[in-house]
Parts: sequence; structure tokens; C-alpha cells
Amino acid sequence: MWQIKQKIFEKGRGDCVKCCICSLFELDYDIVPNFIEEENNDWLLGLYKFLEPYNLEPIYIKYPHPLYQGIDYIATGKSPRSNNNYKTNHAVIYHARNMIFDPHPDNLGIGIFENIILFHPISLNKSLRNINEK
Repeated sequence: MWQIKQKIFEKGRGDCVKCCICSLFELDYDIVPNFIEEENNDWLLGLYKFLEPYNLEPIYIKYPHPLYQGIDYIATGKSPRSNNNYKTNHAVIYHARNMIFDPHPDNLGIGIFENIILFHPISLNKSLRNINEK
């Protein structure tokens, strides 16, 4: 796994999810969009669109959930840099219950763990749908 650090820190423009995607999938920073800058700030829709040509689909689930055991995933939650005047979320990479990478240079991780983003092949999802339809 690569470790691509954040370059954008402005509120509402941070590139932590982008850096997590670059790191997990070993993709060059310049080919991955900054998902938070997608139309209507719909970063999750931007992530879906970006991953589709790679035959991958993100699964966004609430923490805690048993699916995360033993695999690498993106964990999102409140940034420890948040305060009363500045509330923001952050994304890091975990393996099982341990943070293995924080794209922010201070390496503080996330304050409150809220969501998990897992990835699976789109073709697997379609195959399962086909089996269920028979």
C-alpha cells in the first residue's frame, strides 16, 4: 500500500478521501479526483463514478459492523482538528481495528469513528443479483 499524504487542507476542500483511494489502490495522485469537489459536494457519488471503470463499488456502512474484520478499509469520522468554530470530517485507512495510515501530516487519525467504506467488485454484485433472480 502506498502512503499518499494530503495536499489540500482548506475547509470543504480537503483531499483525505482522494489520498486514501490513491494509497489503497496505488494510484497516482493526479489521476484521482478530489471527491469533495464533485457537483453538490456529493463525494460518495463521485467515488462511485470514479471506481466504476475499475469494476469496483464502494459499500458505505455505519460503524461498528462485522464486515471490516481482517481487511483494509477507509474509516471516516470527526477530525480531531474540529472545534466549536471548525467542524470537519476526516478519512483514514484501517486494517481490522487498527489505523494503518492517516493522510494528514499530523497523523492524529479520526476523533469519533462513524462510517466504514469497503470495496467489492461490481461484477460480483451483478452475479449475486442474477443468482437471486433465477
